[in-house]
Amino acid sequence: MKNPKISLIIPVYNGGETLSKCLNSILNQSTPPEEIILIDNNSTDNTKRIIQFFQKKSEKIRYVFEKQRGRGIARNTGIKASKGDIILMTDSDCVAPKNWVQEIIKPIIEEGESVVMGSEYDLINNFWTRNYQKQVFKMYNDLVNGRYIENYLDTKNVAFKSKFIKKNLFDSSLKNCEDLEWSIRTNKTLKIRFLPEVKIKHYHKSSFSKFTKLFFDRGFWTAKIFLKYKNKEGRLNTKPGFKNLKLKNYLLLALWIIHEYLKIGEIGRVFYMSTAEISWRLGFLYGLLKK
Repeated sequence: MKNPKISLIIPVYNGGETLSKCLNSILNQSTPPEEIILIDNNSTDNTKRIIQFFQKKSEKIRYVFEKQRGRGIARNTGIKASKGDIILMTDSDCVAPKNWVQEIIKPIIEEGESVVMGSEYDLINNFWTRNYQKQVFKMYNDLVNGRYIENYLDTKNVAFKSKFIKKNLFDSSLKNCEDLEWSIRTNKTLKIRFLPEVKIKHYHKSSFSKFTKLFFDRGFWTAKIFLKYKNKEGRLNTKPGFKNLKLKNYLLLALWIIHEYLKIGEIGRVFYMSTAEISWRLGFLYGLLKK
């Protein structure tokens, strides 16, 4: 692939606090994309004004409005609007290092990979964000197999061959966890190249209320994915989040918390893990009940 055209898709809903930092980091790339597509997912804050301000700085920035709320449909709208040979994605609460574009596209250009995913690190560094970052790194270690990562996709730091992603769009009905569903659907035919050294900077959820809502929402939409695939043999067996859904694991949750405290010995870490687990499980149960 010689001199490919690069498209970058950034879905955004009420991104007023972080969007300017995100766009400044993209415009300052050593290898800037040919087009930067902002999908305004029906924001109610000053998101549109920020995008219009940056459009005066660069002709590369395109504004696309998507009325229907949801990460799946927002990403698909951006994919369909893109013109590049390679499609990158990040989020409006991310800041990209100067060589991010150059590094994330390299395995596609030089080695013919179809999907390349990078890592992330925390920009806030408080109790919630530090512990969340530890959880993410542990998950990476559990899922990495050589140069590839299995059963996982993170759309805040990813690059696709355009022809591939346009044939394998996200589930437009999902407002969250659309990347999880996508990885389940493509698992048998795709290997995701993983570049842990290519890290995007991310503003993680930084308070108890935001954190519990994040995990509750993930549990809710994971339940929708579970209902979609539960009768398709083998699809969910290896996926993080689906292994411990048996009733006994709910009933033994208190014992699990005690066990983790005795094993780890850090009350703060166990409090974080318990909060994440309980929030996710409550969201999952609610998702099963609210059909």
